[in-house]
Amino acid sequence: MSMHEQGGYALPTEVAARKARVARMTRWVLAVPFWGLLALTIVSWPVGTVVPNAGWNAAKFLSPILLVPIVLIRAILTTRVLGFSRHRIAPFGGPPGCVVGFGLLAGVMCLAGAANFLAPALAPTTPVNAMVTKCHPSSDGDTVVCIGNWTVNGIREIGRTLPVSARPGSTVPIMVSQVAADVAYAPLSDSRRALGAGSGVLGVAVTGASLFGLIGSGLRMRRGFDDVIAGRAAVPAQVLRPRRTPRSRDQGGECHELGVYLPEGVT
Repeated sequence: MSMHEQGGYALPTEVAARKARVARMTRWVLAVPFWGLLALTIVSWPVGTVVPNAGWNAAKFLSPILLVPIVLIRAILTTRVLGFSRHRIAPFGGPPGCVVGFGLLAGVMCLAGAANFLAPALAPTTPVNAMVTKCHPSSDGDTVVCIGNWTVNGIREIGRTLPVSARPGSTVPIMVSQVAADVAYAPLSDSRRALGAGSGVLGVAVTGASLFGLIGSGLRMRRGFDDVIAGRAAVPAQVLRPRRTPRSRDQGGECHELGVYLPEGVT
């Protein structure tokens, strides 16, 4: 049992190497579903907004749900061997997974927003006039949500949410998707075109930067596994739960945490 560079005990080299091999193999096995589901998540949200059919709608919600357990398994096994301390990103001071995760989420939301703004230009739509039946404040109270009816290609849609607001009893022009007759978009104006273009550029930039960070983090982790397997890096042993010291009992029972590191099997 050797001393870790931060002052605690380190796992024996053979134990650390075995953990590193298991973690590296597991990450390799899960690489295909991880990258496949990640790509599907990134693509399905903007495409599903433009092409709102059952397949893309299912992909929008199933792909991130299936991706979560794979991410957790990869992260837990990696952390057991490498820990977060070797992979902190200044100035955030946290693991890159959090920064990359928020970046990917923000990028996908920007891409989905761009697709929503530009949907009339990107998706096949039909211009129709909708009758506004009623309006009510949104849940946050900042906007007004209107309900209306319209007919497209002989299909009558009743009680659908309108993409624009107007006085009840009036008619408003909307663009109805040719893929789903119950999905409507607001007419594409110059302001919406500008917002869509700006959101799309921002989404591409943020998503690309996040993917670049994710790939770089994966390469650093691979080098970390290689160092542990080759015995060039120490792995801190498992931290035991806090214990009470005799001194703390003498001082009235205050509990002081002990940073004790022991190898597996030692109690």
